[in-house]
Amino acid sequence: NRVQTPKRYWISSDPILPRDNEVPSGTYWLKLDLGNAQQTKISWPPSTEDRRRLEALTAQSMSRRYGIRWGEWWYGMSAQRVFLEEDLTEFIGNGTEVKVWVRNGTPVWYYKGKYEYKDNKKEISLQNFDANHSPVDGTFSYGLKGKRYPLTLQHQKIDYIDDFLDVAGRIGANFDLVRVDLMSDGGRIPVLGELSLCHGNARLVHYPDEFDMHMKTKLFE
Repeated sequence: NRVQTPKRYWISSDPILPRDNEVPSGTYWLKLDLGNAQQTKISWPPSTEDRRRLEALTAQSMSRRYGIRWGEWWYGMSAQRVFLEEDLTEFIGNGTEVKVWVRNGTPVWYYKGKYEYKDNKKEISLQNFDANHSPVDGTFSYGLKGKRYPLTLQHQKIDYIDDFLDVAGRIGANFDLVRVDLMSDGGRIPVLGELSLCHGNARLVHYPDEFDMHMKTKLFE
């Protein structure tokens, strides 16, 4: 009762979507259990054309397994499933995501991500903290020539952050190192997002060097 999970209306190991009357009308996200950016927003029930397109896309995505080049080796450790999940776009857009690195049940690092949508593109600004809530200025990009995520210069208090870190620590207790993503609209009970064993496909470049070394020390030493 200290964390919520998004509601799933259908889940299957088969890429064939359910019949129209098996799922209430509405807006959903079609997602994979294991996959990077493998989701699409859909209206239900879909048209015949959309159903064929989505089933073909899902079958192709479910057959794709990530390897060393992508860094997401852990996506190949379990059977793939597809599901329909409630639409939390408004919740996420009005809220905050807190990504917590947990070592053997102890939170050691987290960052706050604030999402904004401009011209239908998602932008995120970051605030990094150590487990003592001390702000650490730094950001990252995907590769040396990638776009750096903007920093939020004024570090703002996160409501109920101690509760969130405790929840993340309990969720990550059985892992040597795991990232636990929690989403909050300002309330005390967060929504659980992703658990990641390989943050950013291990392809992130951190800036400045002092931030990179500080983070490595917290995570690996």
